[in-house]
This record gives sequence, C-alpha cells and structure tokens, in this order.
Amino acid sequence: MKKYLFSAMAALVLLASKLGCSGDSHAFVPTPSVKPTSVEISPNSSLGPIELKVGETQKLSAKVLPENAENKQVTWESWSDAVTVNKDGLLTAVRKGDAIITATAVDGGAWSLVRVNVLVEVEKVRIIINPNDPYPIKIPDIHGYNPIVLKAEVLPTDASDKRLIWTSSNTNVAVVLTDQATDQVLVMGIPNITEGRATITATSASNGNAFGTCEVIVLPGPPPPATDIALSPSTLEMAVGNVEKIFVIPSPINAAIDANYLTCEIVLPNEDDLPPVKRTVTSAGIIIEALRLGSAFILATYEPPGARPIYSGCTVTVTDHIEYVAGVEIVGGVSVAKLWKNGSAMELSDRTRNGDAKSVSIATVSGLTVAYVAGDETGSDNVSTAKVWVNSNANTITLGDGKDSKANSVFADGSDFYVAGYQSDGARKVPVVWKNGPSNPTRLTVDDNGDAEANCIVHKEGYDYVVGHGKDSRGIQVPIYWKGGVPMYLTIGGRVGSANSVFVAEDDSVWIAGWVNNDDGVPMAALWKNGVRENILPTMRSSVANSVYVTMTKADDGINWAPPNIHVAGYESNGQVPTARIWEGTTTLATGYLDGGGTESRAYSVFVDSQNVYVAGFKNNSSFAPEARVWKNDREMPPIAGASIAKAIAVK
Repeated sequence: MKKYLFSAMAALVLLASKLGCSGDSHAFVPTPSVKPTSVEISPNSSLGPIELKVGETQKLSAKVLPENAENKQVTWESWSDAVTVNKDGLLTAVRKGDAIITATAVDGGAWSLVRVNVLVEVEKVRIIINPNDPYPIKIPDIHGYNPIVLKAEVLPTDASDKRLIWTSSNTNVAVVLTDQATDQVLVMGIPNITEGRATITATSASNGNAFGTCEVIVLPGPPPPATDIALSPSTLEMAVGNVEKIFVIPSPINAAIDANYLTCEIVLPNEDDLPPVKRTVTSAGIIIEALRLGSAFILATYEPPGARPIYSGCTVTVTDHIEYVAGVEIVGGVSVAKLWKNGSAMELSDRTRNGDAKSVSIATVSGLTVAYVAGDETGSDNVSTAKVWVNSNANTITLGDGKDSKANSVFADGSDFYVAGYQSDGARKVPVVWKNGPSNPTRLTVDDNGDAEANCIVHKEGYDYVVGHGKDSRGIQVPIYWKGGVPMYLTIGGRVGSANSVFVAEDDSVWIAGWVNNDDGVPMAALWKNGVRENILPTMRSSVANSVYVTMTKADDGINWAPPNIHVAGYESNGQVPTARIWEGTTTLATGYLDGGGTESRAYSVFVDSQNVYVAGFKNNSSFAPEARVWKNDREMPPIAGASIAKAIAVK
C-alpha cells in the first residue's frame, strides 16, 4: 500500500514540475503598472503668484500625467503658515506673506508647485488733522508761495498696497500738486477775489471704497505777477456773425491779469484790407466778433506798471460757415471722442478710457458761440459714464452717478442744455433727461421694467420732446416718443423698432425718424409725424433712419405754411452691405444715393441751413476701415480722419 501511495505522490510532483517549466504560451505574466511622471497644477503661477486677500479661498486642481497613470492621487502641502491647503487643494489665506504650495503624486513622487501671495486689503484711509488746529483747514493768502502739507494714514498698517490717489473736488479753489504714490501731498490755493472751499480726498489705489477727506478753505489774497502770457486758442476759425472768446493764460497759472494793462492789436495781411473781426478786451478775455470773410493776427500785449511788456498772438480766419462734427477716432488702439471744427480736430475724452461723441448742439451764451457735445467714456471695467463737453475737454461735465450711463443727445437753448440718454439703476437701463448737469435727472416712464434708452431730445417752449426705445406691456422693444415725460408707443401689433431722432418744425409739428420690423422681421426705415407713421419713404430693403430735419416756408398767402421740406438720413442694404442714404422731399420722399454701394457706408446725422444740406457719417476705405465723412448737397467731401466715424453735425 505504501508503495502505491509513494508512486502517486511522485507522479503528482513530476506533473507539477512539467507544468511549471512548460513553454505553454497561455501561462500568466503580470503587467507592470504605469507610474506618474509629472503633475500640473491649475491655476498656475507662471505669470506671477496667485494673489489672495486674507480670508479668501482658492480651489486648485492637479492633473497627473500621463493620462494612463494607474494611481492619480496627490497630496497637497503648504510650505508657509500664511496659507493653508486641505486634501482637496482648497487654499485659505491666513495672514500676509508668501507661500509655496506643492502637489505630490502618491505613487512615484512627481510634483509641481505654485506660488501664492497673500495681501492685506486697505480698509480705511484717514487724512491726519491736528486736533488743535481749526477745521476746516484754512489756506491763508499763500497762492503758490507756501502750500500746505497733508498726510494720510492707511489702515490696517500692514496693508499690502499703500498707494493713494489725491484729488480736489474743486480745482478752481485748490489743487493737489502731485499724484505720486505717497502718504503726503502739497495742496495749493488758487487766487480768487472771494473765499473758496474744496474737499481734498485721498483714495486707496487698490480699494476705491477706502478713502479719507478733509475740507479746505482758501482765503483771498494777492496773486503773483505774470511773467508771461499765452492766448488760447492760438488759432481760431469763425463764421461771419459768430462771437468767440480768446483766453489770456498767465504764467504762472495762478497769476492775475489786470485788463487795464492788456492791449490788443489787429494785424492784417495787407494794410488796405478791412478788418474781418472786431475785438474787445475784457477781464474775462478778448472777445472776437467775426464781421466779414478774411484773416487777421491778434497781437496781445500785457504791460503792467514797472514791468517789461510780454506778448502773445492768435491767428483768426473768418469763413462763411463753421461745420461742427462730433464723432470718434481710433488713436493708438483707443477710441477718442472728438469734435472737428471745419476739419480741425479737438480731442474730448481721456485716452486712458474709450470715448465716444454722439451729438453736438451750438448755442449763443452771453453773446458767445458755445458748442455742447454729448457722449460717454468707458473704462476697463466696461462701465460707461455719460459726459458733456462744453467747447473743449477743459470744461467736462460728468452726468452719471457712478453706475453705467450714456449721453446720446444734447440740445442747447441759450445758457440751458438738455441731455437724453440712460442711467442704470443697478438692474436695468432707465431712460433719463439731464438739465444743466448731473443733479436730479428726470426718469422717463415705460410700461415694462426692461432696458430702455432715450436717443434724442429737443427742447422747445418749456417742453422736452424725447424719443428712444423701451419695452411695452408685452415686453417687446418698441419705439417710444415722450412729450413732457408722457410716453407714446409708436408701433402696434408687437413690431420691434426704435425711434432715433426727433425734430420740432416751425409749425410745431413733431417729426420722428427710426425703424420698425416688417412682417418678415426685417428692419425698415420709418418716419412719424405727431406720433402717426407717414408712409412716404421709398425704401423696400433693409434700412434704418437715423436723423430727420424739417424746414418750413410760408405759402403764397403769407399766412399758412407751405408743405414741409423733409430730410431723412440713414442707410439701407444694397443686398450686400449697408449704404448711406438721404431721403428728401415734401409729400413723397426721393432717395438720395450718398454712396453708390460696393463698400459699407452709413449716415447718422443731417443738418440744413438756408442753402445747404449736410450729412455726417462714415464710408469704408479700400482697407475696409471707416473714415468720417460729410456729404454736402449729396456731394461727398474728403474724409475728415482715418479710422473714424462722424456721428453728428451742426453748422453755424
């Protein structure tokens, strides 16, 4: 029995030996695991450390490579107590300082890092005032000779960015002499014959909500003597009948000019020429009245007692009219709001922000010709601020209250000006009208709570005539006409549209230009009279009416009015691109082809004087870049500027 048992066991051992040493291709061979070779952290710090404020958190994610790595687990670690990180890669900023955060693959040890910088935000700025000194701070009789020094404290004391921006609320009273990043500045009073007040503000450069203020009172005192003068502008173009002011700018700027010692001479190209202008020296400047066509040089001499004479001059050219064109030009990649005066450009907006000029209105104020331009400036945060520029960028009026706002139209009536646009209430665009500045704008009512805008305004005999667009009770964007703040919806049947321009004729009829979608949803130029649509536009293609101007004459009986002469500017599609158009006539309007097509062009504004019809817009050049254009009596004038658009025109 033992013999048989031994033989069986031997056989099993032999069989096992053969199986274990066999060349069988189906024998089990284990596959080696793929190990991580690198780790990528997102977001990374390749462009600089990740910045967090104390208390803030940031989620990091780690990508383990290659994609087929078997174990993709990582461990997170912070190498500074300024920042903590949990197992899921969530950072928490604990204190001011720097930290390195690593993510390490559990299998194999591959790793990556990011750098983190923890900042302490400025919470409070306080201008330091001696409690023993009188407040408000008085600047007595210094006027540039002994400016006061202000210093500010930034809290908390370990704030990361202690830079301050110093400003004055009234630079006609006091100015801050430096905008450098410092904790103290010099404040200088501007000489005046009366006492003035200004608020000096120190604002954190990194947190606009942290600021400190103090009030200063500038007492009247004697200004320094003028060592030089300059006439501004140094060149002036005027139309016959216009009156302009030339300012006498002293050096130093806070010096006073005594008009009793200022003389002005008109120098003519030829001695036998009649003077084209009349000049009057006043304490406010040199008043120039254009009498006839021609040119002259205005030579000003300032010679107070005991001082040497100082001189400056201005070249004046008198033409038969002045074209004021408002628009925008791309300069160095920035949109710059501009006013062109007979083609001579004046920059209105700050090149640190994108500007846009959309409307211009000319008025006579105290005998002087004044140009009002409405538009806006937009910062890097894409928030727009409504602006009005009066004659130049030296007199800029900000209309918005810090929220998104735009000024689309301005109408000047003597010393008063009216601006239509919108102002955000935080939830929507609200159509508004500003009068003479930012205070208490009038909100225009609409049925729906959606966005709405006021596009154009005319003021006549105590009434504001305003047009724009907004939502009706069904939430559809429709053209709206407001008279005295009361809305009238210009479309029925739920057609989408907008009212772009309004004109009040001599017979008090109200003409409105815009567009309304047809049954196919295609925009069509539209014209309304007293709120009723006039079917006198000949266009049958996609089109928009942007501006309307109506002139009136008396009938043969000298009592009644003859049919109006209607001028509508806009554009229509020629099947490929929009093309500038003007529609003109009385009872039926004919199409004027400002551009024959083939390249994009648009007309935005029309103005009519006694003899001529002016249209402003743009036309693309051969490089497909827009160029601001004026068409006079349907004839295309040379481009005003490159990479530009003319949006409004007025002629005086």
